[in-house]
Amino acid sequence: MRILLVSDYLYGGGAERMAYELFLGLNENGHNAKLICAAERISSVKDKGIELLYAPETRPMPPSEHLEKYKSFLDMVYEFNPDLVHIHNIHGSTLPLQAVFQLAVKYPVCWTMHDVWPVTGGCCLPYGCSQYKNPAGCGNCPDDSLDRSFCLKFPVSQQYGLMQNLWRRSNNITAVCPSDWMRKQIAAAELSRNLSDITVIHNGIKGVNDILNVPPFFRKLNPPLVLVMATSLKLPLKGSLQALEIFRKLAEANKFSILWVGNGSRELSEEASSFCTSMALPYTDNRSDIDMIYRNCDILFMPSLYENFPTTILEAMSAGLIVVAHDVGGVSEQLKDGETGFIYKTEKDAELKLGTVLKMNELERKKMGKNALHEFQKRFSLDVYVKRHIELYKSVHSSHTQGTEVFSVGKNSWNYLNKEYTKTEISERLKRRNNERLRRRNLEALRDRLVHSRLDIMVQSSSTIPCRIALYGAGIHTKWLLGKILSTRKDIIVNYILDDSKSETDSGGIPIINPSALLPSAVDAVIPSSELNELKMSIILKNIFGDNIRVFRLYENLNMDELLKFLPEKRKM
Repeated sequence: MRILLVSDYLYGGGAERMAYELFLGLNENGHNAKLICAAERISSVKDKGIELLYAPETRPMPPSEHLEKYKSFLDMVYEFNPDLVHIHNIHGSTLPLQAVFQLAVKYPVCWTMHDVWPVTGGCCLPYGCSQYKNPAGCGNCPDDSLDRSFCLKFPVSQQYGLMQNLWRRSNNITAVCPSDWMRKQIAAAELSRNLSDITVIHNGIKGVNDILNVPPFFRKLNPPLVLVMATSLKLPLKGSLQALEIFRKLAEANKFSILWVGNGSRELSEEASSFCTSMALPYTDNRSDIDMIYRNCDILFMPSLYENFPTTILEAMSAGLIVVAHDVGGVSEQLKDGETGFIYKTEKDAELKLGTVLKMNELERKKMGKNALHEFQKRFSLDVYVKRHIELYKSVHSSHTQGTEVFSVGKNSWNYLNKEYTKTEISERLKRRNNERLRRRNLEALRDRLVHSRLDIMVQSSSTIPCRIALYGAGIHTKWLLGKILSTRKDIIVNYILDDSKSETDSGGIPIINPSALLPSAVDAVIPSSELNELKMSIILKNIFGDNIRVFRLYENLNMDELLKFLPEKRKM
């Protein structure tokens, strides 16, 4: 079959990952699948020999004069001429709502609803609020963190009216939900009356890979290690503050360490360090990085207040971790309480169940982790996920009847854009978005090489005399990843971050100084953040210290054996 998948972005949250994983799985099973999305980074995908189609970059939603870009999207679709179109998250950014229903006239369309946006006035996560069911809309959502696209800031009633007209004119769309819980949420919406049936297909992913050949350096430091991970731990719905209080109470009678991963992790780690060993890593969407994190942890704690069918739990199950999760969304469809993990309803219940896991010995934890892995392989693997979709595609394609009505992607439907937002506001949003993308791209190479440096060798040495190390470069991943790992050792002290620029960078409490101001007795070794930095640093330090200091590489060929041999020698000087 020729299957076209449409998604917001190639990289992002769970919904974007599901579209991409399904795309890969369909091609591996002999189907001709293509993906249209507003992707930022395409080189790594093309290197794998995967052909992708890309929709024009349209986030945030442009004003009416930019609608010409959407016509090129439809041209791309008609040129591929798919047997079936599968829509994932769009949120009005990759294509307008009219385009979805125009496609449904000519092609069978499946729409996986990862949230309730397709049947509301733009509300993705209702948080128990029922105003989105009201045909008059709400338009007064107090949660600004839901600004995932331009559409979410529009008055709900305006979006709702557009959606209502479109849903009434098409019955050729098959709704798919990742969980039975989400199916019930969709079914409760007013606009879902035209949906004859909603199919539930649980998310499925590739399991955590064990191909990095990197020994678990975290476990050697602080077992058992509890992982709390989310794209943004700052969001109230992730339950980070509740997790802190639970950990605080458990620390009175249990020994454990915490690894926070995500935006906002450092602040949480600093708070938790007052009662237990705590570490923090920034958010990463690099799969190798994420796999390595799971391989080095023992327990996943998920305190989220709102979830659909979190892929974080599936990843942890595939790595054999014990999961302790809040009973929200489709979590109860993923875990069997007491068999493959633990589900709690209240904070008191969370303390009891997480405390039970912390008191388990290694054999007991491995047994439950093995149960979780078997459950994952049976129900949530990528093979199962792809197989169920292929069955759905065949059923939908065989029963589809092509229509003749054509929907117009005209300007009138979007006139309110110019009323709500000026061109200046749109320009500022685009500028902030582009600056953030540039920052992330500049950090990618450093992050990839840093994580895969053989840091596990570093934590194997032991000494009571600390060695003083300076990091050259104040990059976020240098100071958080390497600096945090080094700081957990008693025989290493990270004295300074050396920076010859005048940029003001938050260093997490480590002093930032110019290399020329470094006293000869201040440090024993320097680790730079790039080849250029290494060359510059070698010249600078040679002039200051002569041969009394060493500079080490930070790349894949970082010779940690050489560093460890050098440290004792330096201490004897």
